[in-house]
Amino acid sequence: STDDLGPLTYDFEWTGSTNPQTFGGVPTSSHRYDVPTTYTLIVTVKDGSNQTSSVSKVLHVGGTTPIQTVGYAVPASQTRFTLRLYQVSGVGQPLKVVFKSPLDVPLAGDWNGDHVHTTGGYVRATSTFNLRNTNNDGTADLSFVFGTPGAGWKPIAGDWNGDGVDTVGLYDPATGTFHLRNSNSAGTDDVTFTFTGASPTWLPIAGDWDGDGIDTVGLYDPATSTFRLRNHNTTGPADLIFVFGTPGAGLVPIAGDWDGDGWDSIGVYDPASFLFSLKNLNASGAADYQFTFGAAGAIPVTGDWDGF
Repeated sequence: STDDLGPLTYDFEWTGSTNPQTFGGVPTSSHRYDVPTTYTLIVTVKDGSNQTSSVSKVLHVGGTTPIQTVGYAVPASQTRFTLRLYQVSGVGQPLKVVFKSPLDVPLAGDWNGDHVHTTGGYVRATSTFNLRNTNNDGTADLSFVFGTPGAGWKPIAGDWNGDGVDTVGLYDPATGTFHLRNSNSAGTDDVTFTFTGASPTWLPIAGDWDGDGIDTVGLYDPATSTFRLRNHNTTGPADLIFVFGTPGAGLVPIAGDWDGDGWDSIGVYDPASFLFSLKNLNASGAADYQFTFGAAGAIPVTGDWDGF
């Protein structure tokens, strides 16, 4: 390629990997990434007078399963969700969506099986779920009552039967009982069971802990920062027990497939510092990702917001 000042040269900088590489010359280049996450490609063009111009592109590199990331929302009359499209700090801009239906507790899930997680919320007083199928401003596409209004139950979401669609559930901390529904509609429980040994202060989470395509439940003890995960949606004790995070720090548990390996793993959000700490294995140890992302009064959500 040329312009009025002579031939153009192209520099391709593949950043974000453990060994960033630069390639010069013709305007074609390729690079292989072996670790699924988010990277940046920077292309710089230089003309014959050494004038340059650059453009960057965020690249989502996944395994067999798209990578999930985090987001947050501060409940309001019209709630703004801020959804992060990457794990690498400082790359790209978050997606901002205004959810125009009522909610007390923000939620996220793949409500229609299109492989994209979208927004939703739960209203405690009426036990109403409001769910939206696209990540843009608007009101709920689905609105229905499930559970007992005003009972203090905590909402969760997951694919309880492996059909590719996330549906809702509720956890009763007083009895340690989970109430799960296999369709996003009003009705009675499809699955009901008790988590053996549960305490009323523990918080519910859900994820595919064993990679079998079915989400199951877990509990988090904020006092000890202990996770207890179960691989079946039936009555019984935890299959996995481990500590991650700082005990007694008021952390909020989250779960997602942070590395695209088809297995969900845990994380925590610190409302005081807005710090997310994510781990790629369901075991004790150091965080694999840490970054600050949040706001005062924010409640975290997780998902694959763009299908990549």
